[in-house]
Amino acid sequence: MRQVIVLSALLGAALVGSYMTWTADEADTTKADQVMVYRADADDVQSLKWTHEGVTAVVERREDARGTYTWVTVTEEPKEPAGTDLDDPSASPETPEPKVVSFKGNEAADQLWTDFTPLYALRELHPEGGISDTAFGFDSPQGTLEVARKSGPLTLVLGGETYGAKDRYVKVDGRVFLLDDKTLRSLQYAQTRLVDRLVEPLGEGKTRTVELTANGQTVSFVHQNHDDPRAAFWARAESSGEEDAGGAGWIGKALRIRIQDYDVPADASGLESLFRYKVGDGSEAWSVEVLRSVGDDPQYYARGEYSRGLVHLTESLASEAFADLTAALPPATP
Repeated sequence: MRQVIVLSALLGAALVGSYMTWTADEADTTKADQVMVYRADADDVQSLKWTHEGVTAVVERREDARGTYTWVTVTEEPKEPAGTDLDDPSASPETPEPKVVSFKGNEAADQLWTDFTPLYALRELHPEGGISDTAFGFDSPQGTLEVARKSGPLTLVLGGETYGAKDRYVKVDGRVFLLDDKTLRSLQYAQTRLVDRLVEPLGEGKTRTVELTANGQTVSFVHQNHDDPRAAFWARAESSGEEDAGGAGWIGKALRIRIQDYDVPADASGLESLFRYKVGDGSEAWSVEVLRSVGDDPQYYARGEYSRGLVHLTESLASEAFADLTAALPPATP
């Protein structure tokens, strides 16, 4: 009987929350009409720590000579112990190690500093008779979100979700708020939604200059008529502005190189350097070095200023750029 009552309370709270969310006016989604959970200036929040269902995601601000960037570390606890030792069935099963991955955060990760400074909720709940932990899922909390601020830390306790919209109830210092699903979803799935796949930030749309170094040669290219896509073309910097089809083909492939993951060898001394290139937009430039492992199954890597270290590349994209190098380099002198 008690279980029926608890489930009925949860269902009722979910339906009420969903109804309130679905029937809200469009204006309710603007920050002016939302409720501030806490105050924070633009640089106040230093890190976010999301803990939910055995997964912890830490998002933090970092800074180096190239500026500020976001770094993400995700730790996944093992769901069950390793199998029994067949040679000694009486031995206790070994406890597997947690899986830890770290990577540079993408634009969605950077957006978190805006979303959480300050943090707004869809609404604050003031139910008659007080807050029912059972009704809003706080009797068995789903996890926590720790916000490290210069002005003082805060811990948000994660409650249940509304039906359909999946907006989430959170409790902060005894107050209960309903947070938009979009505010928390990227933290919940940080390993897939927050990882940056770019080796440099400019891409095809912003790159105006490319400098390639390979096989002891260096050649520079300039994107002519950059502001007019129909008339734009790539030319060698030392030429009189004539289109370089070979260089353009290689540049197109190089600018599409992407990071597969941040799983790299502990010892990178065995990697061979294939080529280096630098892309610029007229105000800043970013360098990338492409490397390859030696062996029957070569893997491609990159070391760059933007990725802040060695990264593992998507093989097909990196190998195509490497195979097309000769088209971009100056012709060999007889």
